[in-house]
Amino acid sequence: MSPKHSSLVIDSAAAGRRIRQRREQLVMTPTELAKAIGLKNPNTIKNYEINGRIPRVEYLARLAVALETSIDWILLGGRALAAKRTITVVPLTQKKRA
Repeated sequence: MSPKHSSLVIDSAAAGRRIRQRREQLVMTPTELAKAIGLKNPNTIKNYEINGRIPRVEYLARLAVALETSIDWILLGGRALAAKRTITVVPLTQKKRA
């Protein structure tokens, strides 16, 4: 008997809003946050926040540290990441299939 898996969808736009919310709570500018996680271009932070781009894993970990939160919270908000779940990242815009 195989264990059942449940799906967990990551809303990239909501993740971007959480990044911005936490950055603003810490009174940080996009430039300051970019510098704190080792990025040269603060527009990358804006892409996370506004365009819903999900950061690469290494930057996601750095964001969690700089924002004094967890990767789970950035990606999922209040939903806990449980074992044996399939995670699907939903882009901000999806192309319609013909």
